[in-house]
Amino acid sequence: MLAAAVVLAILLAPWVVWRSRQPKVPVHFKVDRKIATDVGIGTDKQQVIDYCIHRGWEYSGRGSTGDEKIVATDRAVPDLQILRTDVLMTFEFDRAGKLLAFHSEDRYTGP
Repeated sequence: MLAAAVVLAILLAPWVVWRSRQPKVPVHFKVDRKIATDVGIGTDKQQVIDYCIHRGWEYSGRGSTGDEKIVATDRAVPDLQILRTDVLMTFEFDRAGKLLAFHSEDRYTGP
């Protein structure tokens, strides 16, 4: 049994070294691309909220007058690492409730 484990370790070592040297694309880059495709600048606030609900993201609104923001969190981003990667997204709206900008960032949390 020990010999089999040693052989397996020897066979997997090159793959582990190769994989560790590959650049990792941050998870939020993929989310940004998806949002840019699905929700464009100028989209109504309610449509953005509906989009968050459809994607299963937790969200909350901030600001009752003037410029408003919606902060959404995707807590279900799959990642095969020890730390789970959540994505925090911020959507900014003008006074008319139209999307001005959005950005996202990775948040590393426990398993």
